[in-house]
Amino acid sequence: MDAVLSVSNLTKSFGDHLVLDDISFTLKKGETLGIAGESGSGKTTLGRTLLRLIEPDSGSIIFSGIDICKCTASEIRKLRKRMQIIFQNPYSSIDPYERVFDVIRAPLVNASAGRRAEQRKMVRETLGLVGLPVSAMDKRAGEFSGGERQRIAIARAIITSPDLIIADECVSSLDVSVRAGILRLLLSLQKELGLSYIFISHDLSSLKCMSHWIAVMYHGRFVEIAPSAVLFSEPLHPYTRELLASVLLPETGAREALRDSGSAEFPSSPFSGCLYAHRCPMRDKCSMRCPQLKEVSPGHSVACNFF
Repeated sequence: MDAVLSVSNLTKSFGDHLVLDDISFTLKKGETLGIAGESGSGKTTLGRTLLRLIEPDSGSIIFSGIDICKCTASEIRKLRKRMQIIFQNPYSSIDPYERVFDVIRAPLVNASAGRRAEQRKMVRETLGLVGLPVSAMDKRAGEFSGGERQRIAIARAIITSPDLIIADECVSSLDVSVRAGILRLLLSLQKELGLSYIFISHDLSSLKCMSHWIAVMYHGRFVEIAPSAVLFSEPLHPYTRELLASVLLPETGAREALRDSGSAEFPSSPFSGCLYAHRCPMRDKCSMRCPQLKEVSPGHSVACNFF
């Protein structure tokens, strides 16, 4: 199976703050890589940097054999139709006064793809793919519910037949019942259109449903990568275990026990040890040595001094 995206040693800083630290992974066609982690871990910055909506400091992003870090602005514009993003909040990412037809066809206009009549036909077909009636086309986006607006956003993302879609917390603002319908839609579209997803979420249940692989981020670094089923059944990094405990156990359970075990404040930069050491119950040698991500079993990598 060919790689759609191959990322090596990607870094990004804002001032003195290192937001992405040596990120590397490969995404194959038709697969989903889930990105898990707390707010502030760098998930959204990673997603936007992969599309060069944010410029990286160093590293390579190979998309379908092209290093987009070396592309000019005009070359990036040509690639945009093959790389799309679904934002978190459909209320802020879609102008409520704009007609649905104009919202969905915007990527076609940006790519100078087709005349208006052809674009109208494509919008009509795409509305059917996302489960909305053709009559929606000439209504204002503000007439629709949050779940329907997110379907409009998905239609906008798929209308150019992309290879890659970054879904950045795209169900977090929706009610649980609506969220389930959007996840089913994304899975159906992936199967039908052969899409590859980067699915960014702090919701582990959504990640488990959507992802073939999951990468766990902590302060800009990947601390564990594994097949989805393996990550949930055999988590290795103590931070991954903390994330799972926060979902599987009450707030007063294992999550608090793990937090209490590392009472020191987050270390100031520069710091030579493991960034998780101040929260880790197994931190004896972690303040001296920063662990590197390494494969400990087929397809399962972890950055921890104890593996």
